[in-house]
Amino acid sequence: MTVLKNRKNFMLKFIVLSFASMFLVSCETQAMLSSLYYSGSTPLHMAARAGDLTQVEELLNGPDLADINSQDMFFGATPLIAASGGANADPAVVSLLLASGADIHAKSTITGDTALHVATRWRRDDIVRVLLAHKSKAIQSETEQRQRKSILKKPGQEKIRRSNGIVWFDHLVSDKNTEGDAALHIAARLGSKTIVNMLLDWLEEQMQVRRYNLVLYDVVYAQNENRDTPLLLAVAGGYKVVANAIFTRCRGAFLPNKQGKTVMDVNPDCGFDPRSIIEQLQEARQKEEEEAEEQARSWICRSRCRSTCESRCQSICVIS
Repeated sequence: MTVLKNRKNFMLKFIVLSFASMFLVSCETQAMLSSLYYSGSTPLHMAARAGDLTQVEELLNGPDLADINSQDMFFGATPLIAASGGANADPAVVSLLLASGADIHAKSTITGDTALHVATRWRRDDIVRVLLAHKSKAIQSETEQRQRKSILKKPGQEKIRRSNGIVWFDHLVSDKNTEGDAALHIAARLGSKTIVNMLLDWLEEQMQVRRYNLVLYDVVYAQNENRDTPLLLAVAGGYKVVANAIFTRCRGAFLPNKQGKTVMDVNPDCGFDPRSIIEQLQEARQKEEEEAEEQARSWICRSRCRSTCESRCQSICVIS
């Protein structure tokens, strides 16, 4: 009996110890995997990825100054890139990082994605809006500084500065990743009409501010590694509304990709009809021209009536 009891106790101890060892091994494995995942990630990376605004503020204002543009080991992402994607992404964290000097053009060393790529891929239009607004302010401030410097230069050197200003111009939306995709390519592939319109609106705004007419066309006609344009990707995905939005802003971009397919034959079931869009644009333009002519005629009639009234008043005053 004693032998059986000892065997039972031994078996119970063995089972308990085996389960305990398995639990400890699993905990150690989880700790090792988590340490590997966060290896090279600073606390600022983790706080930005979690969308913890309070923690990010403490790390940026703490005694140990955090490197705001440091890259983690696995993805090569900066805290700004980490904060721009995911379900926990917070626009306030992105704004704080940008205000603290985060590089908006920084790219991941693995994928080549910028913060705008990540925000577009996660369909975070609120993050995209913050990034574009910050870039607009940066362009405006640098433009003002260059104008002040050009005033101090000689008249002959001012034209050189303006020509260099066009070369210097970087509009963020044209930044490409390792696959050759710009943010507009990703938005068109996902069929995100909101982000597509935001990007195109921002480009048109920069065309007016910088007076650089090739900005919009460079981005819309841009091809990735497969030579796909944003318009072709939208049509291939069956996103007719997105394709119409791109084509309405910039008619064209019928360049073939590596497979030799163009917008017209990549997806016939999409229902994309450029001819109808062109006709609608022509009708709208004709209507605008007619309204402008009517306004001009009414203005001429009002000016003539005003002049006749003034002449009559003058004649009455002379008679009296």
